Amino acid sequence: MKKFLRASLPALYLCNKNAALMVGARSGPGRVVITTFRLADAYGKDEYARRLLDEMIRIVAADGFEPKLTIE
Repeated sequence: MKKFLRASLPALYLCNKNAALMVGARSGPGRVVITTFRLADAYGKDEYARRLLDEMIRIVAADGFEPKLTIE
């Protein structure tokens, strides 16, 4: 799976530059969401970016968020 992700993610991004990627993962005792969305720059200026980031934080903080991918 890791080799597939490393090989295919750059190709997916280059084919459609309007696309963004997002993945949930475990990291040590915590959980993270990694994304290529540029939310930090737009957070205070764009209502959609604010809502999307707020919702991502809510999902990660929920008890039901149990990603299978582990990052060391």
